[in-house]
Amino acid sequence: MFTSRSRGTSCTHHTAIKCVALSPYEDRYAVGAADGDIKVFSMGSHQLLHTFAGEHARSSFFKHIGQGVTQLHIDNAGRLFSCGADGTMKVRMLPERDAPPPHHQY
Repeated sequence: MFTSRSRGTSCTHHTAIKCVALSPYEDRYAVGAADGDIKVFSMGSHQLLHTFAGEHARSSFFKHIGQGVTQLHIDNAGRLFSCGADGTMKVRMLPERDAPPPHHQY
């Protein structure tokens, strides 16, 4: 059952979110943005698990017009398929589900 009630927010993308994909096990989700970044989050905690920076970035005079990640899909084997406005389709292995979150230094 789905509701339209917000369960949380994430401020990790600094450009428009273009697409979202849920893993088949419903334990994590991936978000693609206009800047070409793909970020993977835990479904339960909404914690950032991994960032694929600039996966589908494209330099253009007209910023954010037809740019970024256009489609995402996560399969049963933990592969992340992504398509972008840069004209490429990429396949990446997601980090293991039990892997510790990345350590960020600020």
